[in-house]
Amino acid sequence: MLLSGAHNRSSYGHGFVLAPGCFAAAAEFLRRANLDIAGRNPTAERAAAFPDSTDPDKRRKLIDE
Repeated sequence: MLLSGAHNRSSYGHGFVLAPGCFAAAAEFLRRANLDIAGRNPTAERAAAFPDSTDPDKRRKLIDE
């Protein structure tokens, strides 16, 4: 979402800043994290299991692996 107005002016002088978006879905987060960290897509087994996990720290644990 783009916001405009004097109170939201960026240091670049364009008058717009990006507002934070919503969290990525679990499957999308897994894919993005694997690509960023390992340079490849997750395995099919991991892609199937990660979204179904009920562990509240699954995203942090994925990054820490």
